Amino acid sequence: MAIKKGQLYEGLITEYKFPDTGKTIAEGCPVLIKGTLPGQRVSFNISRKRSGTSKGNLREVLERSPLEDREPECEYFGLCGGCAYQRLSYENQLKLKAGAVKELLDKVYEDYEFEGILPSPLESGYRNKMEFSFGDESKGGVFALGLHKKGSFYDILNIRKCSLVHPDIDMVRNAVRDFFAGYYEKGMVDFHNTRSHKGYLRHLLIRRSASTGEVLAALVTAPVGAEDMPTAVTKELEEEFAAGLASCLKSLPLSGSMAGAFLVHNSSLSDVVRNDGLRLLFGKDHITENILGLDFKISLFSFFQTNPKGAEVLYSKAREYAGKDLKCGVLYDLYCGTGTIAQI
Repeated sequence: MAIKKGQLYEGLITEYKFPDTGKTIAEGCPVLIKGTLPGQRVSFNISRKRSGTSKGNLREVLERSPLEDREPECEYFGLCGGCAYQRLSYENQLKLKAGAVKELLDKVYEDYEFEGILPSPLESGYRNKMEFSFGDESKGGVFALGLHKKGSFYDILNIRKCSLVHPDIDMVRNAVRDFFAGYYEKGMVDFHNTRSHKGYLRHLLIRRSASTGEVLAALVTAPVGAEDMPTAVTKELEEEFAAGLASCLKSLPLSGSMAGAFLVHNSSLSDVVRNDGLRLLFGKDHITENILGLDFKISLFSFFQTNPKGAEVLYSKAREYAGKDLKCGVLYDLYCGTGTIAQI
């Protein structure tokens, strides 16, 4: 019997496909379902029917996987589109990742020694960069600054605490949302609508150094006076925002320090953070991150490892493989641009 698009099915997830997709069988046809784990029994409907492997949308997890051996620590888990594996102990997360990595390597190498996965020193609070979006929790709902709801391009989850980041990043995000909430309630500012391309507030970008505790923040907005994305904000009101926000951020009782803050204009029609005009509101334009004794100046839009402590583990292993007596002068790490170029 052939599967039917839109039809509701049930099945057992038997395989895991990187990065977050499970495989099951419906009417003898393999189906890939995003957001599932091996061992789960799920209900799903067919979203894309193909002669080979079809795709399905998860409707409900009917039975949990044996890998799901703990309760999530985050109150927003399941609602937020961020974390996917908080029901798994870190040990089980590593096992799942090791299997996925080995499957990828097996496709290109026949003879190699697989040594497994090196764990990160930090299971939570490890990210040094986050981008948050302004919006509402639902159409016409509460003013929000946070992350997209799971499976939604428009609705924003109004988070107060994120387990991925240091509490300083939470404090900055919450302060910026509270600062603009009053203006929003008075009708003096609006968030950018991704459908109509109207509105002022777009994103908040925050970076924090794991080694120095320095924080950079950037308010990303539509340009004032832009004809293609009109906003109620005037240049005079934007100056009021800039002064008030600077004062607010400087007064925060961070465990680290507020290194600087920016106002960034973004005229892109797509929902991305883009620099079409950068203004330093106060402080300096970078933070300093130290990895294995090397200092890196990280600017607002620098490409850098989002998990510095995990990067130290990775690069320490690379040093070990290279050998302690390596004296070639310059070592280049060219793997997908994720490493560093440094003199040794």
